[in-house]
Amino acid sequence: MLNLNKLKEILSGYLKVKIELLKLDLTEHISKILSQVIAFLIIFIIAMFVLAFASFALANFLNEIWGNTYGGYLVLAGVYTMLLLVILYFLKSGKMKQYLESNIVGGISDEGHE
Repeated sequence: MLNLNKLKEILSGYLKVKIELLKLDLTEHISKILSQVIAFLIIFIIAMFVLAFASFALANFLNEIWGNTYGGYLVLAGVYTMLLLVILYFLKSGKMKQYLESNIVGGISDEGHE
């Protein structure tokens, strides 16, 4: 005769192990995502400092060449404004959203194959 208590105990132990494994997998996945986000933020902040200092240097260089105190800053502000308008156009058209979504989904599905 099959011992029902023993079967129940085995099944209970199996479910506990499965749940624990799921928790570990979820924790690993979350930690990978967080580490990528933190690395991206660090790189982004450093890149912003580099861009800011390079912009000031270029603006001052253009001011020296043109012999005025504000022309280089205005030119760079115009360049950044044009860049912003292009980005806004792509955001409104949905092309940027589509591009980012395809890259994010592609990146996530690539992680699953590792």
